[in-house]
Amino acid sequence: MREEILDIFIKSKESYNEILRDLRERLPENILKSCTENIEIEIPRFANNYIHFLNLAEKQQVYSENNNIDELIELFSRPEIQESIDKAMEDNVIGFQTTGGNVTSKEALEGALYGIKAGYGQFQNVLMFKAMPK
Repeated sequence: MREEILDIFIKSKESYNEILRDLRERLPENILKSCTENIEIEIPRFANNYIHFLNLAEKQQVYSENNNIDELIELFSRPEIQESIDKAMEDNVIGFQTTGGNVTSKEALEGALYGIKAGYGQFQNVLMFKAMPK
């Protein structure tokens, strides 16, 4: 799981840089702004939520929950974080309650991972502009 998440972070950063390098002049300002918010705010927000549940599983703050994309890459490059991921996935304690019922830590991790993947997906959608004629 750690390697999958790390790969998404690295590819997200590479995709964002590719968008800025190759498409800055072709894309509307609002799409560029959305991409910047995605790399600076949205992906880190979902990732930091993910980290929050790792800290809950550890029963202490082992990992900072206020990371940017570079810090996330560095953190998920460390193999030992996989132990916390495994613990959080197996722990299955109630992560929080909603009007629809309880959400376990495993479900919360899966939801945060979905958000991280969606952020990367946005970059892939924008990069399709490269195939369009200039």
